[in-house]
Amino acid sequence: MVLLICELLTVGTPPSAIRGTLQITHNAFRGRELKELPQLDFIRKCRSVLENLNLMLAAKRLGEAESWHQLFTDGTSRQQIAFQNLVIGLLDAQGKFDLVIASSCIFLENESAEKQVEGIKSKVRPS
Repeated sequence: MVLLICELLTVGTPPSAIRGTLQITHNAFRGRELKELPQLDFIRKCRSVLENLNLMLAAKRLGEAESWHQLFTDGTSRQQIAFQNLVIGLLDAQGKFDLVIASSCIFLENESAEKQVEGIKSKVRPS
């Protein structure tokens, strides 16, 4: 169930719509309604599972790469909260360029260059 919820979150299904999606999907495949549905709070907590899974897969890909080619960042703000993403470009032996999302949401104190660098360093350095 957790894996299915993570799949739905990955494709952009809002947490509030996942219960209905699970019910419709179960009814379509099994021909009957699902008896127990996960609570909305549980579905929202699955976002943390998905974030940790993404971080582990990104770390694995970055660790196995021969070299990192480029580093990309992009910042924005929502409701006066500044954050940015961190994407690392890899170049394999055949010359194929591949992107790895290292983090899609790094919270920043403000949008100054110094705070952006601090935010990236605190995200990639072990505590």
